[in-house]
Amino acid sequence: MLLLLTGTIDPSVFNNTNVKITAAQERLEQYVDSIKKYIDTGIFENVVFVENSGAEFPLPEIQKYAQQKKQKFELVQISTDVTKTIELGKSYGEADCIEQGLMLSELAKEEEYFVKCTGRVFVRNIDKLCGKKQCVNKFLFRDDMDWCYTLIFQMNIQEYKDHFFRAKQICDERVGIDIEKAFYKIIMEDNIRFKSFRSYPNVDGVCGTTGTMYNEKYVMKNFFTKLGLFSHNPFNKFIYKTCAPTFLKLRAKLKK
Repeated sequence: MLLLLTGTIDPSVFNNTNVKITAAQERLEQYVDSIKKYIDTGIFENVVFVENSGAEFPLPEIQKYAQQKKQKFELVQISTDVTKTIELGKSYGEADCIEQGLMLSELAKEEEYFVKCTGRVFVRNIDKLCGKKQCVNKFLFRDDMDWCYTLIFQMNIQEYKDHFFRAKQICDERVGIDIEKAFYKIIMEDNIRFKSFRSYPNVDGVCGTTGTMYNEKYVMKNFFTKLGLFSHNPFNKFIYKTCAPTFLKLRAKLKK
């Protein structure tokens, strides 16, 4: 299975649009660290890093590292529409990275399915989420928000090309339509067949948009995932709108 990592090493190219972590060197070090960790898992024979700022990247070092682990690594640096990315938000750039990455990658031509991860962070339990023989579309949802988790998902490559290449045309963060909402819209409208992850991603890293740790409240979210609250189920809307507020109030009282 192919692992496709997306990234922007130097966000100043896009005026640091909706990004808290802006230092290019810090971001580069985070990308290199997470890429090596993914290679160390041994899950993916092919790893592709799609980067859209044109910044320098230590390609020979990472290729050698992958070869030592009997894997292949490919860097795909793309040219994206800077004006549109600034205007519509980083979701447009993210969707464009995935689209162009799948179109331009030589390693992607060898695969049927791919796992997409945000390149600057590492999903510690990726082995539980995306095993080698689990060839099926996989997502996490919040039906009450019309929202689909995009930090990590698993998808058939051809099916992605057939349906999701229009995602960047839907993204417009000026009106609250980020890539998560764009994906949810496509999945629902096009009746994409999928399964839900049975564990919540245990993410090591800081969210570039908010500056908060990704694994905040992981234990609780993982519990909810196993209960099916991050699967696509109309009943979940009722649970989140009625039970969740009561649970949070009770939790706050117990902390006092």
